[in-house]
Amino acid sequence: MHNENCEANHFGNSGSMEVSGAIEIFQRSESLHVLRYTKFLGDGDARAYKTVNEMQPFRDTGIEKLECAVYVKKRMGTRLRALKLWVGYQK
Repeated sequence: MHNENCEANHFGNSGSMEVSGAIEIFQRSESLHVLRYTKFLGDGDARAYKTVNEMQPFRDTGIEKLECAVYVKKRMGTRLRALKLWVGYQK
């Protein structure tokens, strides 16, 4: 059920929201759930993964970056279309 009285829990620009959320999730995982996340499934935005990986939330455990296939496909399509335009201009 949706709570109509929502309180803001992020202060800052929208671009930093994903990074802030990822940090919070990784930092509290051991204390709340007694577990360590060893994989980071992202949407291709390297900032969130890079920040979490650099902070080393689990000193002796690394974090592997995984990417959603939908986002990989989307980025690949965008780059192929740009390449097609560029090649067309070279003729």
